[in-house]
Amino acid sequence: MSASSSISSPEELQSRTCKCRFVARYFTAKTLENGERRFYRCRRLWSNSCGYWNWIYDKLPRHVSTMIHNQKVELDSIRKERNHLKKIVEDMGGIEDSNLKDMTADEMSELNDMNGNEISDLTKVFALKGKMSNLELTDKIESSNIRAENS
Repeated sequence: MSASSSISSPEELQSRTCKCRFVARYFTAKTLENGERRFYRCRRLWSNSCGYWNWIYDKLPRHVSTMIHNQKVELDSIRKERNHLKKIVEDMGGIEDSNLKDMTADEMSELNDMNGNEISDLTKVFALKGKMSNLELTDKIESSNIRAENS
């Protein structure tokens, strides 16, 4: 493998041997400073390790590492909110009325106004289900953006 080739998956990585003559383990850094930076290290625990450590990629510029970290934090927050909303929908029993499934946000608002701010549980479920769909779409977009930036 030449120095100019790109590494896109662990399968493409060449194995490396540490000073203990073990195959070094492959890791991905998760810190703000080294976000998603891949490296090898001795597979022995620190007290018995030979100290072998080898970065696979050059260090990313600080603003790139910060951006990746911030996107991961935001994505994690969105996933938590989505899971919370899914639980609420499950607790409410799901959506039964097919007409409510196809309502837009404006129609929901209009229905809310017509009912004097008294929305049935079924309508609340629909609103939460729509918000979950938007969060899932955002989650997919964010995941694809992160993958594109890392490749």
